[in-house]
Amino acid sequence: MPKNAIHLKIFLMVILFGLPVVAQSEEGKSASEQKDTELITGVTLDSPDKTHSLSVKKDEAAGGEIILKDFRSGEEREVYEYPRSISAIWSPNSALFLLNDAGGSDYSDCLVYILNDKTLIDLQDILKANKSLKGFSDDIPGKSYLEAKRWISNKRIELTLDGWIDTDIDGSGLYDFNLKLIFDLDKKSFEVISKK
Repeated sequence: MPKNAIHLKIFLMVILFGLPVVAQSEEGKSASEQKDTELITGVTLDSPDKTHSLSVKKDEAAGGEIILKDFRSGEEREVYEYPRSISAIWSPNSALFLLNDAGGSDYSDCLVYILNDKTLIDLQDILKANKSLKGFSDDIPGKSYLEAKRWISNKRIELTLDGWIDTDIDGSGLYDFNLKLIFDLDKKSFEVISKK
């Protein structure tokens, strides 16, 4: 069936039957299948291919450690310590996962863990080095919340960056910001999709 005919058929099904439309990522996983799951004691988040899982080991009243388990080898290892609360989203190919770390009342951070390399990439550090976003995540008085929303593909991530700074970039007063960003893992760069 030609591609246009498929699109027409889907459109007619939506109009005639009121069926919901689910956005598809580049890798074929629907956005609704990607859950930003808060990791708390007793919750295990399995990778899409069911070869790994993430869980929490609590040491203190607040915060804890993220434990990665490999079901094939039985190996478990700590991959990250967090101070308050955390959530995670697996990539569609199960090779990476995102961590949204609500580390403080004035900031949140987003990290990417790469299974093959056992590497953790701090997106807030990359954001601070990005000259086109100067002023939005610097160490200046205010609040800055970086949060991953979903995987667009196995190498591209949709995020939001919002908050406020005490002084506008030109020194005129309080400045609120809300940005929608795309991060490209291969290029290690951000692209601003929208500003509010």
